[in-house]
Amino acid sequence: MPVTVTRTTITTTTSSSTTVGSARALTQPLGLLRLLQLISTCVAFSLVASVGAWTGPMGNWAMFTWCFCFAVTLIILIVEL
Repeated sequence: MPVTVTRTTITTTTSSSTTVGSARALTQPLGLLRLLQLISTCVAFSLVASVGAWTGPMGNWAMFTWCFCFAVTLIILIVEL
């Protein structure tokens, strides 16, 4: 009994297009909200820092919270870009 061997070759091609720095993430509604959050937290801690109105542990906690929110939002925006 004759044996025939058939080889099947499957070729796949992938096209990977990497877009770096797409501004589309900032023009979507979520991106616009994050930009608004970034601006509002920056304004909040900038105004308090310029006046020097924070005192004591509660003021330090508020300043830390504003700066932390600003930094995390900035990191999220950079990652999305």
